[in-house]
Order: sequence, then C-alpha cells, then structure tokens
Amino acid sequence: MLDIVIVPKEVKSPVEFEGIKFSKCTFVDILIDGTSIEDIADVESGVIFWPELKKSCEPEGKYLLFTCYCSIPDDAGWDYIFVEHKGDNIIWHLNRDNEKSYSFNRASYIEQVTSCEKLMNLETIPFGYIHIRVPKLLT
Repeated sequence: MLDIVIVPKEVKSPVEFEGIKFSKCTFVDILIDGTSIEDIADVESGVIFWPELKKSCEPEGKYLLFTCYCSIPDDAGWDYIFVEHKGDNIIWHLNRDNEKSYSFNRASYIEQVTSCEKLMNLETIPFGYIHIRVPKLLT
C-alpha cells in the first residue's frame, strides 16, 4: 500500500506550463510515497482534475483524474481511470502505455482529499482550469 499526500499548489507569480501562462491560480499536487506525481513516469504529464479526484472517494467507477494543462485530457494521453474500492483500499487502475495500479489506504485517501480542500483558498486563488473537455466516449 502506498502513502498519499494531497496538497494545493498555489501559483502566485506568472509561470508557464506546456506553453500556457498561469498566475494567481491553484493546482493540486499528489505525493505518492513522498514523490510528486510530476516526477512519476506513469503520471508525469498529468494535472489533477480536482472535481473528479474528490468524487473518486465514493463510489468506485471511472474518473477523469488527470488532464493536460490545456484542459484537454486526451491531448496528454489521458482517459478515464478505474478507481476501485476494495475493503480498506482505494486502487487506481491506469491503462496508459501499460497497465499500472496504485493502492492507497481508503481512510488516508479520504482524509487527504478533505484536508486539501480545507487548505484551498479558491475565492482568492481559483483553479488554473474551470472545466475540461471530456473525451467523447467513456472507455
């Protein structure tokens, strides 16, 4: 089982990601066993889509957890991820270049989502994206 930490990442000064400029906005970072998802090969090109991450706490199903900075998930090769709820675990099943699973303690996962939401100051520093373009077909 992997350790998960979910934190808001506020961008106050202008920065550029994938040729798109952002400032005064919030993104979400996830650390898996202490490593940011930005540094994990299976998910490095992903940006967390908060509404789906939050929904993935209950129930299990397919969620669009990752998107691209341009808000088009399939632009970065993302599709829906099956999130399984199995006993005390929440498991992400990624099927990108290869099949990969990440298993987290359910209580810790939900606690981290709740804690992250409390730390966000979205009225002052809103999300870097308001909506995303959902793939046409649920795969």
